[in-house]
Amino acid sequence: MAKDAGHIDGSSEGPASPSSLLGASSSGAKRKRDQDSGPIDRASATSGKRPRKARSAKPTSNTRMTTRQAAKRAGREASLPSNGGGGGVTSGASGDNDCEEASVAGAIQDSDDSILTLDEVEEACKALQQMFDRQKGGKRQIGRRRQAEKFKLSSSQIVLLANRYKAARNRGGQVDYEKASTKRNFDNFTWHADKLKAYEGHVISMLMKALQQKRSLDAGCRKKTQEEGTEELVTREAQHLQQIETLQNHIQNLEAQAYSDNMQAENRDLENTNKRLHAALKRSEADCNKAQENARQASELQLQLATVQEKYKKLMKKLQSQKAATQPSQTTTWLQTRASKLELNEQRLATAQSELKWREAQLSSKEE
Repeated sequence: MAKDAGHIDGSSEGPASPSSLLGASSSGAKRKRDQDSGPIDRASATSGKRPRKARSAKPTSNTRMTTRQAAKRAGREASLPSNGGGGGVTSGASGDNDCEEASVAGAIQDSDDSILTLDEVEEACKALQQMFDRQKGGKRQIGRRRQAEKFKLSSSQIVLLANRYKAARNRGGQVDYEKASTKRNFDNFTWHADKLKAYEGHVISMLMKALQQKRSLDAGCRKKTQEEGTEELVTREAQHLQQIETLQNHIQNLEAQAYSDNMQAENRDLENTNKRLHAALKRSEADCNKAQENARQASELQLQLATVQEKYKKLMKKLQSQKAATQPSQTTTWLQTRASKLELNEQRLATAQSELKWREAQLSSKEE
């Protein structure tokens, strides 16, 4: 128990003793009671009822503005690359950046446990406490936790979780977050072990960061002073302005190039469209010429048809006149043919009569 829990205020590098934990917890509980109780209501004290809690004043616009400015400053300083000591530009700003855990949903969980060995974890826990001590700069805590940020770890709670993680690694098991959530040091996480477990990846990343800073400091890299950090910030701002100007010029060049490319593409499209229109115009002219030729041929055919019809009419009239002229001669021929046939029939009849008479004569001779 004493091995897992570190000092609450983060002033000690190693594990705290049970007496110090008891004194810290009792003093913390006393301060909490003094803050919650407010002015004593004598009527409530005599009646045995619990006095009402005094309502906390809402943060003013100046407080909110100060918080925004601090967040912006922390964001600007976080964008700067870390120096050899890894302490940031100033201790307060880097502390705000290191302990600005938003919520459980934003906690880092993708760290690999096998990156740090047992010896490195032991060294990293001490380095983490030292890093927080440097960031505090003599203050009691880093930053300020709002009432709405219930599930947010303080620097001392991060150290406690790191010690529990170290103990779990030493015994070859996992951190018991169910048990940790019931401890007084994590009173905001009571019965919320899952939310506490979500910070495990973040704690591991903080251990790695603290170990890296410690090794950088051991290698002789000192932490920058505020003047050096301010000078570097001004230099970086000038570099950023120069880079912004360069990027703006590059953007203008790209826009001009894009405009030129678009104009060239539009010109190519217009040329292609013009070519297609010329080809279509030529086809239309050819079709018009062909239609005119067809119309001329049709008119010639109509003239030829009219001439043929006129000739046909003339021939029909001629045939009719010839037919009218040849009709009597045909009748005469027919009459002559009929007359010859009648003469032949009369001859046959006369022959038959003569034979009949000859036979009658023979019959009469036989009868006699």
